[in-house]
Amino acid sequence: MQQDEKPQASALLEESEEMDDKMSELSSIPTPAMEKHLIEVENLKWQIEYERKLQQEMNSLLENKVSALMADKEELQKQI
Repeated sequence: MQQDEKPQASALLEESEEMDDKMSELSSIPTPAMEKHLIEVENLKWQIEYERKLQQEMNSLLENKVSALMADKEELQKQI
C-alpha cells in the first residue's frame, strides 16, 4: 500500500506545482482595476512633473519682474 501512495503523492505534488505555475501566470496578468490604477499613477506622475516645471517657470518670471521693478525704482530715485 505504501508503494502505491508514493506515486500518488508524487503525482499530487506535480499537479500542485503546475497549479502554482498557472496561478503565478494568472496573477502576473494585470486586472482591469490594476491597469486603471497604474494609468492613474502615471497620469499623476506626469501632472506632478508638469506642475513642477510650471512652478519653476513662474518663479523665473516673478524673479525677472521683481528685478525689473527694482531697476525701475532705482532709476526713479536717481531722477528725484
